[in-house]
Amino acid sequence: RYLKKEEENRALRESLDVQNEQLAEKDASAEQLRREMDDTQAEIDALAAELDSIDKQPAPTRDAAYEDLMAEYERLKKAYGEMVRITEDGNLEITLPASINFASGSYKLTSAGQSTLNSVASDLNSRFPTHRVNIIGHTDNDPIKKSPFKDNHELGAERACEVLRHLSKQGVDESRLIASSMGPNRPIASNATKEGKSKNRRVEIVVIMPKSTKSTMGGGNTKS
Repeated sequence: RYLKKEEENRALRESLDVQNEQLAEKDASAEQLRREMDDTQAEIDALAAELDSIDKQPAPTRDAAYEDLMAEYERLKKAYGEMVRITEDGNLEITLPASINFASGSYKLTSAGQSTLNSVASDLNSRFPTHRVNIIGHTDNDPIKKSPFKDNHELGAERACEVLRHLSKQGVDESRLIASSMGPNRPIASNATKEGKSKNRRVEIVVIMPKSTKSTMGGGNTKS
């Protein structure tokens, strides 16, 4: 009987040791969970403090150059409608549709084109007297056939030059005017349709705004 009791006692001690080991493992696991919860709470508190700091910051202000740009954009939009936009790099652009301002296949300005450019020249002289102005001719991708021009690049260049000449005659300082041609290489619509080709035939007058204005634009693009 003594040996039997001794055996039972040993079995109980072994069972108790196993239970103590399991309890110790559970305690360690609980301690790990508490540490993880503390770390998570610390991250939540840090994020809350950061959000609170952001909420307390004053709203960003736009500088005077940006405000001037937007004021000029709104004014020009009222005068020229859909022809005006702000480019992605923060310049003011007036687009002259070739269908209105030039005879078909010609670089000669129509009377409507001359009238529009007279207004543009007045604005350039009064509102942007020192700004550089890029004049860019664009065409569709139809090959030149019945025309004295070798290709669309030459047609686009001659139309841009004709716009430059007219602005110069209206008193715009020629030294700040630059004429160039993109030909058919920068379409704004599909050349697969007549409507698309009509949109692609255009001359863009781009008023280069001060760099400080561009920095405030953040690369944005405003279309009329």
